[in-house]
Amino acid sequence: ARRGAKAGVVLGVVLVFYFVGRSAGQAVRALRDRFRSLPLVGILGLFCAANLVRRALPPLNYLFPTTTLAIVLLTDQVGPDAAALLLEVVKLQELLHFVIIQRVYTGVAAAVFKDEEQPQAVNPWAWRLMPSELA
Repeated sequence: ARRGAKAGVVLGVVLVFYFVGRSAGQAVRALRDRFRSLPLVGILGLFCAANLVRRALPPLNYLFPTTTLAIVLLTDQVGPDAAALLLEVVKLQELLHFVIIQRVYTGVAAAVFKDEEQPQAVNPWAWRLMPSELA
């Protein structure tokens, strides 16, 4: 009975990945068709702007696959080799993201780890949020 339950769970997970992947693929194809007429500069500008917003708000970073969409659009426009080179050059904006995230979230991290009663100490519950390698 236990093996049957495990097999059912594995089968369920595989089916979920299959159907989610299929619908995601259809969504990417629809976006590709919609943005196919955009010039190269427009694609790069949209990618940079969307990536900046996505990186500034961490939950959005995991919800929207802007890099995947940019790869598809750029490959359609200029071919795979030039698309890879362009994407790597544009991804240098990660340096800007680092500075923005550092400035925005330093205060948030300090507030989380600061103990109000003992300013020199760290909040005990905050240690639970940290990876074990850092604690």
